[in-house]
Amino acid sequence: AEGNEKMARNIDRTFRNIIGYKLFIDLARNSPSFPNLEQLGLLKFEYIGLDDLAQNSRIWLDKISYLSQAPSDKRQEVMMVLLDWLRRQLAIHVEFLDQVFQEKFSSRSYNYLKYPWNLDPESESVDNLEKSRSIQTTPKRGKSSTILPLTTRGAFGQYIKKKFGIQSS
Repeated sequence: AEGNEKMARNIDRTFRNIIGYKLFIDLARNSPSFPNLEQLGLLKFEYIGLDDLAQNSRIWLDKISYLSQAPSDKRQEVMMVLLDWLRRQLAIHVEFLDQVFQEKFSSRSYNYLKYPWNLDPESESVDNLEKSRSIQTTPKRGKSSTILPLTTRGAFGQYIKKKFGIQSS
């Protein structure tokens, strides 16, 4: 009986890991033909403490001038846009996107789960699983699927310029 309980816990944990991984992969998918859970309104993200951070004027004093002078609701909106973009690009730290963690749950998925709930060994080998990405704040030549540019020329930089009426130099 104790062995069955341990097996049930392992199956449950593995299933939760697979669901967690697939949830983040779904969120990264941005297709009008196949909307993700967030686009369908089935999942909503909130950032704890963001409103307090936006309202705390002292934090913003020696920071970027247009943000320090902006009203707190505008600062909060900008932070939400940035955090949402980072999350959708998988530039976040979650265990489901960590390679070591993925190696553990992918091997368990083969042992404990059957199709369609396990990872497909052909297309979803650990080498092919999505990983967390890093942010790069200065433009560099060459492209990497694990490094996202966060520069004035990128989407977020253009959003900031438009939001605050900043002219390109």
